[in-house]
Amino acid sequence: MMNAEKYWNKCLQENSFKENGRYLTKIGLAMEQWNSRFPREPCALIKRVSSAKSGWGHVMVPAFYVDTYVKEHNYDGEEWYSVAGSYAQVKLERAYITKKVK
Repeated sequence: MMNAEKYWNKCLQENSFKENGRYLTKIGLAMEQWNSRFPREPCALIKRVSSAKSGWGHVMVPAFYVDTYVKEHNYDGEEWYSVAGSYAQVKLERAYITKKVK
């Protein structure tokens, strides 16, 4: 059986595409795909302060992927934090933040 980390990398790969010479990933779709196979694995909501009017940028990823995501997306020097829990708990937190910000 494929472990959670290997399957996450597969999900990222399957939800990536090339546009204007850049590789982009639909991380939300990758997360849904991953969660359907590993529903009991902990997830995390990464939030950071952004200069956009919304105030917070946020993304859901598996909990083991937080450090990698932060490093890959150059969060150095920015204010950010993550909240970990089940997929359902993290979705509730995301909904709360989305409503609070708007």
